[in-house]
Amino acid sequence: AQVTARVDRLATHRAAMAATSPPQQHTMPVRPPLEPSVSFSAPGGAGRIGSKGVPMASYANPGVRSRLQALLRAGPRVHSGQLTTIRTIGKGGFGEVDLCWYAPGPGQPRRKVAVKHFYLDKVPTLGSLRLIARELEALKQAQGIDSVVELVGVGCDNEEAMDSLFVVLEYLPGGSLKKLMTDKMADWNARGTTTADAVAWGVQIAAVLSHLHQKNPQVIHRDVKLDNMLLSDKKVNTAGGVQTYGVKLIDYGLARTLPLVALPDGPEDDPKSSPIGASLPHDISTSSSNLVAPVPPSLAKLVNSG
Repeated sequence: AQVTARVDRLATHRAAMAATSPPQQHTMPVRPPLEPSVSFSAPGGAGRIGSKGVPMASYANPGVRSRLQALLRAGPRVHSGQLTTIRTIGKGGFGEVDLCWYAPGPGQPRRKVAVKHFYLDKVPTLGSLRLIARELEALKQAQGIDSVVELVGVGCDNEEAMDSLFVVLEYLPGGSLKKLMTDKMADWNARGTTTADAVAWGVQIAAVLSHLHQKNPQVIHRDVKLDNMLLSDKKVNTAGGVQTYGVKLIDYGLARTLPLVALPDGPEDDPKSSPIGASLPHDISTSSSNLVAPVPPSLAKLVNSG
């Protein structure tokens, strides 16, 4: 009887609360639709890189904005009207990458390129904006080195606002080594990928890191992994007459440029300078013209023996 009385009192209390309280509506928060990364011009026109709608307050710091503007003006410059978007091929924390046709100019053949847009509206801190500037600076410094992705150019629809920054890179259709290793790990050597290929790719990456570390200012990549190694569609010669697809190092978002520092002393044939951070041994050389020098002798010997 006591239990029944308690249940009756609880039911009466709930009924009274329901009568005096307004009905509640349970709704799911609606996320505003994402602004398309590319807006197209009139039919027959070229694809146009659209604005990301960046809050102007994000660029109140004149130092960062002028730094990005200086990188733009230094070129090479690409205008959005030269790009026709094909599709989106990747997304990251700060932006996305579109596959586009690039028309360099009258009489020049168009080519496929990868266009990296920066989500500047998702980069609210000055520190993050500086990372973008550093990436462009490091990538420009690294140009001219084999196995470094080619910087075709940079662009921005509104240079004063800096609200539509994009970087145009060479398109590497072979995909990442990470995907290749994942796809073929259980079927190694059955579809054309050999141990000699893997060693050759290692030699190419070792060579490009050596060149980056010998630049002045030197470039420290700081994010060397299989995801950031892409295969081109062009074959290169390696030691022993082996041909394999070239591999290139991409993504310089974490890279740093550092000056070379003088050593107090060293061997007579030493240039008396050394990079700060990771470096390869002093006796880096190879007599093979088929290898991209300089590479560690141990790797060159391994390739020659294979």
